[in-house]
Amino acid sequence: MAQETYAYNEVYGVGPVQRIQKTVVGEANAPNIVTTQYADNMGRILQEGRILNSTEYIDYYTYDYVGNTLTMRTGMSAKKTPIKTSKQPAPTTAQAV
Repeated sequence: MAQETYAYNEVYGVGPVQRIQKTVVGEANAPNIVTTQYADNMGRILQEGRILNSTEYIDYYTYDYVGNTLTMRTGMSAKKTPIKTSKQPAPTTAQAV
């Protein structure tokens, strides 16, 4: 039976951002799985992170003024990838968690 824990924190930098850390508790032969999300006050995911071998890899997202995703930069590469224009709304914390 998997156990999940969540931690919610307010982070202040450029503006108020909510940090959500999700931990799936592992067992003796399986490590914990820890993921983080940083959402702005509109609920858009600005950063998503995952911890692998004690290193956090963070994916970054940018949006236009109506909330469509413009670019995504993955933690495994520094390459910024433009997102093809689609009328899909940006993922929110409710959808991503």
